[in-house]
Amino acid sequence: MSGFASGYQLKRLRGLLEKKSSDGTWRVQFFTAHKSKLYYMDPDADLTEQPPRASMDLLEGLAKIERKGEKLVLWVDDKRRHQLRSCRAPSDADGPQPSLDDWELSLRERRLVAKKLREERAARRAARPARPSREDLRSADYAPPAAESPRLAPTPERPQYSGAAKVYVDNSKPRTPRPTLASPGMPRGPTSSSSAAAASYARRDPAPSPGMPRGPTASGPSYSSRAQHGAKPAMERSPGGRPRSDREQASWDAFVARTAAENAADEAAAPAPAPAAGDARPRAVSPRSSSAASSPRSPRASDGALDRFLAADVDRLSMTQLREGLMAAGFRDVDGSEPALRRKAADLQDRLLGRPPQPARAAPASVRQGLDDDEDDDDDDDKAARAKIIAFYQKHNPNKVRDVDALIIKYRDVGVGASELLLAVQKKYARSQEKKSNQFSKGASQELAPILGGKSSGPAQLSFGASTAVGEGAALDELRSARSGAAWVLDKTLREKEEAKWEALVASASGKAPPKVAACLNRCAPAVAWAAVGCEVCVPVYVKVFKALYYVLSKLPTDVLGIVWGLCLVFFGGVYPLTMAAFEAFRQCGGADTYAALHDLQVQYGNAKKALEDDDALDADGDGVADVEQRAVAETIRRKNYLVLTATDPVALDRGFKGLYTAWVAVIAVLKIQFAQMVALGSAIGDFLGQLLRVPLTQVLVHVMDKETQKWIPTIIFYTCKVVAIAVAIHVQKLLSAFYSAVRGGLLVSRNVMYVLDRKGVFKLDPNETYVDEVTGWALAAVGFYLQFSGGFAMPPFALERLGWRHVYDECCDHATSDAHLDRVPAAARAVFVAATQGDDFYAGRQVTLGAWGPRAAVLDPAEAPAPGAGVAFYRRPDAFGFEFRGPSTFRDDRLHWNLDRTITTGGWFAGEALQFGGTGPWRKLLLYRE
Repeated sequence: MSGFASGYQLKRLRGLLEKKSSDGTWRVQFFTAHKSKLYYMDPDADLTEQPPRASMDLLEGLAKIERKGEKLVLWVDDKRRHQLRSCRAPSDADGPQPSLDDWELSLRERRLVAKKLREERAARRAARPARPSREDLRSADYAPPAAESPRLAPTPERPQYSGAAKVYVDNSKPRTPRPTLASPGMPRGPTSSSSAAAASYARRDPAPSPGMPRGPTASGPSYSSRAQHGAKPAMERSPGGRPRSDREQASWDAFVARTAAENAADEAAAPAPAPAAGDARPRAVSPRSSSAASSPRSPRASDGALDRFLAADVDRLSMTQLREGLMAAGFRDVDGSEPALRRKAADLQDRLLGRPPQPARAAPASVRQGLDDDEDDDDDDDKAARAKIIAFYQKHNPNKVRDVDALIIKYRDVGVGASELLLAVQKKYARSQEKKSNQFSKGASQELAPILGGKSSGPAQLSFGASTAVGEGAALDELRSARSGAAWVLDKTLREKEEAKWEALVASASGKAPPKVAACLNRCAPAVAWAAVGCEVCVPVYVKVFKALYYVLSKLPTDVLGIVWGLCLVFFGGVYPLTMAAFEAFRQCGGADTYAALHDLQVQYGNAKKALEDDDALDADGDGVADVEQRAVAETIRRKNYLVLTATDPVALDRGFKGLYTAWVAVIAVLKIQFAQMVALGSAIGDFLGQLLRVPLTQVLVHVMDKETQKWIPTIIFYTCKVVAIAVAIHVQKLLSAFYSAVRGGLLVSRNVMYVLDRKGVFKLDPNETYVDEVTGWALAAVGFYLQFSGGFAMPPFALERLGWRHVYDECCDHATSDAHLDRVPAAARAVFVAATQGDDFYAGRQVTLGAWGPRAAVLDPAEAPAPGAGVAFYRRPDAFGFEFRGPSTFRDDRLHWNLDRTITTGGWFAGEALQFGGTGPWRKLLLYRE
């Protein structure tokens, strides 16, 4: 090869990817990109049973490569495609995995290189001189081209005979080495004279050289080792029976010598055979081997070590060549024994070349991982595992001790031994223990008293998640009942039973549908069942949560709610303009009717649910089995529909749905109108600016951009102006929303304060007869608008500082924390709060990702190890400070750690799953205290 493709080195790529199957599921496959082909196989497949499959030829069998987000789509044609994505959870044993960007780049490069190779080969074929015809060769004026090969210089005067006709052949062109005596220009198949001579010479030397076929082939007679080293076969007679002339014999001898020299050069370039066992003689090395291997004419020299390895025989390679070939294929561990390396190399050749797998070789027995003593899972080896499973269940779940034997027999039927079962049980228990509840109990809510000025005797967890609900009294009871009502979903048997019921209902409904629709319904039945069971669990929980929220809000006076809502409008109207607009639209377009509509729907839902539950529990014949389980599926569907229709009121349902969607449609319409208004305003301003700046900017850009790209200048100018104008329009909309919200919120607060003062009997004022509410409202609106504008319409400062907490340490994650920073907390501090937050500063939006608080003595006093117990435990050692939740594992998802080692100047830290020693990022270290 020459030119672009010959000098281009492609990195060999191999790793795990997820491939989308025809049924829509994603399967993990092991992929290998080699030259212009992509191979894949199951990651745990036995190579002796399942060789890798060639996914496609990146040049011939691929139309295009397309990237769609987290997927890489390989299009075979307009309809067929292969969808790939990165492996979600590769194990440590799989090693580092290439990213999807690496795969895309490698496949595109291989496609381009393969295309360039094909073009180069076609160009070389087109550049070859045409082969002369017989008439040209017989012509006396024919002159062959000059020799381009360092071989023996042939001349046109050397004739070769084909029967009785005398044909001159152009032998000056370099020929590809062949293990036969066929000369270029001779007709296919041996001639009578060459076959007779080769046969007579083969009888003299019956032992052919390794790798050479015995006897004549289709392209010429075979050649023995004696002929390759220059021995001259006797040519005693011509095809007609007369003796050969001296000229004919000399031509024959020169041809044999030339072919022997070519074969000797091929043997020198090929790998030398490995010495036989017990043979202490050193292997002879040809002096031409290095030059032949590096010669550009060698068929293996241009493709690298991997291609030489694939083209060679594993049993004839030396250990050095084996290691070089395996390292070129991507293997790292090449330090094993010779039998193991040769077995690994043979399996690799079979996979990459698509050959059928070789019979499995006998391998030495190895000790299995786990508790077994040998390779088999027999009863003797499972006794220890069974005893440990019983001991484990006696400690953690005594109710399952009696089911151990049945469990072992069940899993042995699917090929899982007792030792593997023990490991699985232990892992499952460890995972269940790591899952911590994020719910606030009543006791936990009482422990939050120090934040508001109460007392606390020990440390307590303070976790900030995406949503936190705190309830008391009846509202807290509603939340608890919601959790207990949905607890059945954690029972696998009941959940699978409910899913099976829904699958049967979907299957019955598909019986009367058209064939294509029925097939679609049958495939969607598991997903429909899963969604239905999820709704059965989630809907009651959401109902209980909304009821608890409504209970809390209903206890507050209306004027107090007005004050709270007005303050939100005053100080957050410009920060969340669309949210405030949505609330206002909801309030003005039927928000009050929505609560009545929700109540109507809740009542009808309760009536239907009660009727269905009573029917499920009905046992009319008294046989101990519910009637619903004895009916046919079609009859069950008809009965359920009948019960729902008779238990619900259509008028109430219609009123409820109308009242519900009226308000929400208004919210959606307002949001769309405001967003469209901002985009339309920005687009109009952008068109005006584009026309205004088109001429001056064009005169500047023509000197900056190339002549070929100057056609994009108008488009760049107009779209840049539109983007800038839309950004300005959004900012203007924030200004308008902030001003409107501040004015409305200020008046809402002032008037509701007057109503509260009137209700409390402080003084009596009528808002319709005085300007006090307007003056107070506009003043409050001015303060709120100024605070939002000065803060850049960003989120306000951290909320904990508004609750009386003072910060003593707030630095980036890479800051080197020391004992001096911790000792800044005064001795009179009553509580200390330690947390990891995300956000560069207060005005960029901060979120407490992981935090805990407690008394100063429990947090900052030196402690080498956490004391035994439940909850959160702080530790402070000479080299580290942090807290963790006591459990079976030290490194948990809810553990915070700051490094105090002075030798590490970059500040080591990690918070839960975010681990980084000495790195930077959006994380910050936060230390607060309260007196």
